[in-house]
Amino acid sequence: MTKLKLLAAGATEGPVTALLPEFTRLSGHEVDVEFSTVGALKDRFVGGEKTDAIALSTVVLDALEKEGRLIPGSRVEFGRA
Repeated sequence: MTKLKLLAAGATEGPVTALLPEFTRLSGHEVDVEFSTVGALKDRFVGGEKTDAIALSTVVLDALEKEGRLIPGSRVEFGRA
């Protein structure tokens, strides 16, 4: 089983926590998730912290994309909070 790392904004905690067991069951991938503020997670990511996925606000993701910090075409909207 692969273990994935997810950094996620606190506003997503309820839905992400509810969906993780089903995701793990269907995919076979365990997820280590850390919830915090959008600003704190952005700073950690920009500072070099490695993650498999990051769930932040559209505004912050737009900025990260413009800065070339995201792989072009890798962004997927999976929900709104």
